[in-house]
Amino acid sequence: MRSSRSLAVLAGPLLLLAALGVSRHGHAKAHGTCDCNGVAEVSDDSFIPDALLVTMKSDVRIEKDADAIAASVGWTRSSDVFRDIRLAVLTKKDATPQDVRTASKTICDNLSNIVECVEPDLRIGVEEVDRSRTPRPRADGECPSPTPPPNDPKFKEQWAIAKIELQKGWAVSQGSTDVRVAVIDGGIETGHPDLRENVTIPEKDFTNATPDQTLREHGTAMAGLIGASVNNGYCVAGTNWHVSIGSLRALNGVSSPGSGLKLAIEAIEYSKKPDDGTPFNLINASWSLKQSPHGGPVALRNAIQQAGVLFVTAAADGNLDTGPKYPCSYTRSASGKPALQNVLCVTATQCDDQIVSGAGHGPETVDMGVPGEDVYTTILDGECTARSESSVAAAQATGVAALVLAHCGSESGAELKQLILRGAEHVAPLDSQVRMGKRLNAKGALEQNCKGGKNP
Repeated sequence: MRSSRSLAVLAGPLLLLAALGVSRHGHAKAHGTCDCNGVAEVSDDSFIPDALLVTMKSDVRIEKDADAIAASVGWTRSSDVFRDIRLAVLTKKDATPQDVRTASKTICDNLSNIVECVEPDLRIGVEEVDRSRTPRPRADGECPSPTPPPNDPKFKEQWAIAKIELQKGWAVSQGSTDVRVAVIDGGIETGHPDLRENVTIPEKDFTNATPDQTLREHGTAMAGLIGASVNNGYCVAGTNWHVSIGSLRALNGVSSPGSGLKLAIEAIEYSKKPDDGTPFNLINASWSLKQSPHGGPVALRNAIQQAGVLFVTAAADGNLDTGPKYPCSYTRSASGKPALQNVLCVTATQCDDQIVSGAGHGPETVDMGVPGEDVYTTILDGECTARSESSVAAAQATGVAALVLAHCGSESGAELKQLILRGAEHVAPLDSQVRMGKRLNAKGALEQNCKGGKNP
């Protein structure tokens, strides 16, 4: 005979089935499982046990259904309901990884007819940068050197500007403040003397926590590569002379509750309807998930796809064809889901076009190479320095995308990606390493035919 405690444990799911009008017979999918149970495929240390991301099959009753689902497993629906991607977020104070696994299994076993996927709050990470590292010595002429003007002190050392023919690109477009770039990262030092002019959209903080300074420096570096002031006699030159950058602070350290997938999705959703009412039209996401279920998180895929704008991200270490890492690996179809055409995945290259040690590669996943070794940009305390990482590559690609968008106007994310890829330069060292063996070229991207027909 079952104990009263066992009956109580069973009561929750059964009451939920009744509340939702779900029969115990005939309506659930075969084998009683969701399309995906993301918790089952990842380790405990890969997620924060503070939330469950529940993607519904319909948005018609999403609030009521999510409330009932949450109650059945002893969790609570947060105010975060994203109807356009059919996503509800469930939370539980002081939950453990086992609580997450138990709740996920209960939901998937009993409610597969209304629930598409249940996923944990996967951890987000960025590459660690050695601040004590100095640029490696190079022989004269080993790397190209741009010729001033501009008058920014580090300009002659910004070899990447020459490599991607950025100055020739500036003859076509120097950017526009109408282009709004969302930097989803760990924050930006908005008072930096080289960033004040172009980081003009007020920061939106999704973490509600004290900034992690390492991640804040990471975001500051990304902003500098996209839009550090050009020809102002200070520090470095960014890719754009004119651009509007906004910090969407969603990263806050691997051990903090404010550092997971949930906040990144919030930021993506916010980018479509920000407080000032004008959507962002380009997203920089120079990070990757520590671990992902096969095919990548459904909730993140849906958010990126629905955003529609170009989503530029960095290829983490290793072969992404054999070991997918998301969001980069959304460029490939997986688990019956098509590739996302608005995701641009880039890796870091040296001045000889070889891939930087530790950067990602994969000719079926990584779209192209972008300079990413000893590239100068802004950091905290109003300073600037050289950084080496795939994040640097993603930010420069974002900057060139902003130039093209300023020139062309209304291209969709998928169309903008194709303009950039068509204008990229084939270089032999990247054959079999990235798609078509190409490296970013600003001049080439800006010479492509826009949808609006601006170029001949």
